[in-house]
Amino acid sequence: MFVLTGRAPPDMPQALVCGSHQRSATAAADAPLSCRSLEAAWAWLTGDSCLCNAFEMAEYAFVAPVGVESFDWSKQGDEWVHRVSECMVEMGSFSVTGHKYDDTTKPFIEFTGAQRRVPLDTRLVIIPREAGVFIAVAGKTEELDEVAADAWVQAARCATSRLGTSGGEYHWTAIIAPPAIRITGAEPAIEGETNVGGFRLVSGGQPLYERMPPQLPSFTSAGSGVSWPILVEARHIGYNWEAALQKAAFDLHRLCALLSVVLGECLVVREAPARIADGVRKAPSRLWWQQWGEDFDASREPELRNVKTMPDWASAAWQQMNSRPQLGHAVAVHHEGLRAQFEHPSLALVAFIASIEAVANLLFREERCSECNAHKDVAARFRATLRLVATDEEATRLDAAYSPRSRTVHQGWLHGGETTPGMFNFSWGANPIRDFEWMVWGMRAASRRLLESAVRGELPASRVAFDPSIHLTRLKMTRHQGKLAGD
Repeated sequence: MFVLTGRAPPDMPQALVCGSHQRSATAAADAPLSCRSLEAAWAWLTGDSCLCNAFEMAEYAFVAPVGVESFDWSKQGDEWVHRVSECMVEMGSFSVTGHKYDDTTKPFIEFTGAQRRVPLDTRLVIIPREAGVFIAVAGKTEELDEVAADAWVQAARCATSRLGTSGGEYHWTAIIAPPAIRITGAEPAIEGETNVGGFRLVSGGQPLYERMPPQLPSFTSAGSGVSWPILVEARHIGYNWEAALQKAAFDLHRLCALLSVVLGECLVVREAPARIADGVRKAPSRLWWQQWGEDFDASREPELRNVKTMPDWASAAWQQMNSRPQLGHAVAVHHEGLRAQFEHPSLALVAFIASIEAVANLLFREERCSECNAHKDVAARFRATLRLVATDEEATRLDAAYSPRSRTVHQGWLHGGETTPGMFNFSWGANPIRDFEWMVWGMRAASRRLLESAVRGELPASRVAFDPSIHLTRLKMTRHQGKLAGD
């Protein structure tokens, strides 16, 4: 039988209505709460007055409502869960042992705990809603452990009070390097160490040899390549390591995207961030699970190729990218184009053009049709922006890329080598696939040049109205003055 015990939350309205049932919270303060009273507490929070049956589905002998904690669960729920555990531990003898949501707890999320390592039957149960989080204590037996219940209530309120407070600083390292699928010989390498933004970049000190997928699909062959991984070291703040890691991972991805623009070749995360307390990340000379011949000798270090010096403007570029979110998106989608290019050239073209369009939105104000609300002059603004970094001949050739891009986006067409696996697509005559892939390379180069100008702060800080008669015929950029024709 479903039995409910406990007291009405003291901050509830004096009259609680559940359907046609009305109950005075004051009169009920010392009486066992019925299912209707629990339903009234829920109705007060959600406006839903018919949930008794749902509560009875949970396999608890009792559910005692405590009240409502007001915060945005969608944004702060993960932190609140962590803070409950943090606050319980600080009470001395209590701890949270787990939390779950399944058929035995619905509609509640259940927190289980222990006191001096002895499991508690009384547990915290919550139901997140937009208006707040409904808090109750529950148990599998009908006897309420008042000490444990009080600990849960204090932990819940303590957790709410700590939301948004500063957390700890976590020092971490990661490894970045070129992706496994690439054209070998162009891998960038740095010597010594340098700093970009808040990141310390250090040469891994040794080359990484790895087997790579063959250019033609095959079970019996493989390629090989060598790269020079880069150790990344930084610090991020979070209420726990997982929260700090979320920020670190995002920033590390953006760093890879920026360095791919700065150095001209794709870099990706090859070893995820890990706390220095757990050990500094190190790149191996080869991957343990890959097979090499008996004559392989990792000590024969190859001559460094494509050694890059980090330009002085790289740190300022990081700040510029982060101060203009739209520019960050442009850099990130260019990076996705680099990653897709060799296996998915049609999608890579979409990414490179999207990057240029994102920069166009930084240059020109977006306008919509007064009748259909569609964006106006999207392709024209792309072509005008392209001409900031391309000669007239290049721009005319790359203008043609917008048509296959649109057929991919709107009709699902594919145009490149992804349609003919196993072919090199070389011929002396006309070859649409080869021509398309050369176009992708051209768009990649134009996107990179434009982004380099943008992250160096050479684009105007304010947008102008787009005028096709001006910007498509004689658009010019004075980099030092940061002005567009038509200002």
